[in-house]
Amino acid sequence: MISSGTAARAARIGADETFGPLRKALAALEALLERRVAQAIDEVAHYPTPIARCDEQLTKLLEERSSLVVRLDATRALIAEVRNEAAGFTQVREAVKAFLDAHAAPDDLQETIQVAAVAAAIQR
Repeated sequence: MISSGTAARAARIGADETFGPLRKALAALEALLERRVAQAIDEVAHYPTPIARCDEQLTKLLEERSSLVVRLDATRALIAEVRNEAAGFTQVREAVKAFLDAHAAPDDLQETIQVAAVAAAIQR
């Protein structure tokens, strides 16, 4: 008879094998977005103030920062879903599909590559 501890370890090992590549791809995407958010925050903080209120560049920069934060939050939510030991493969796959639909066409090449890696990891 298999003890509950042994069964739990076996389930974690299976999840690691199933979700390991996905976790790695999501971690890389999260790191990229964290760097981009930090860069955007720095750019806003050091933006010249005399014309800031009427400057279209500042508006665009603020919108980009907001968009990055939303994408980072979505990435972190998906990471939490993948870490959820109660989540099965089907549930995680559906969460990834929804995430990918929301990130269908990032403007940034590096982000596009990372999102593609997430998509590839769930196809395994």
